[in-house]
Order: sequence, then structure tokens, then C-alpha cells
Amino acid sequence: MAERPDTLGEVEELTNQFYVTLRACVARVRPEDETRSPRSFQQIQDLLNGGRAVWSDAYQIEQLMVDSTTTGSSSPVPTSRRKPDH
Repeated sequence: MAERPDTLGEVEELTNQFYVTLRACVARVRPEDETRSPRSFQQIQDLLNGGRAVWSDAYQIEQLMVDSTTTGSSSPVPTSRRKPDH
């Protein structure tokens, strides 16, 4: 019988990488995007600086960025459709 891979470690690694991508996207946000929805961007900052990287928070950050930026924005937003399997 084959050994089961460390799925929790893999999920943690993927979540950390998701945060790296989100931080890079937030760093590229244009000032006009940020002023359009300051409350959303404050929420994004709070979630990014909240301590431990959690997949549900990362997904919320992604959704806030999608809702706060316009189509064709120079701020690319990563897309993740589902939480990784545990």
C-alpha cells in the first residue's frame, strides 16, 4: 500500500503561496482603485496582516479585490475556484 502524502502540509504550502500572490496583487493596486472602495481595501489590509495564513481569508481577500477593481484594471487578481482538498 502506498504512503499517503502530507496533504495538510501541502494545503499549508498552497495557502502561503496564495498569500504571496495576493500581496503582490495588492502592491500593484492603482490609487484610483483604492479610493473607489477604501473600506474594502482596509479589510484587505486587515486580513493580509491578520497573522496566520488561512485559506478562507485568502479567498475573501480575492473576492474583495474582484469587487473593488474594474475590468481591465492593471491589478491582476488571482483566481481560485475552490478550497484545496484536505
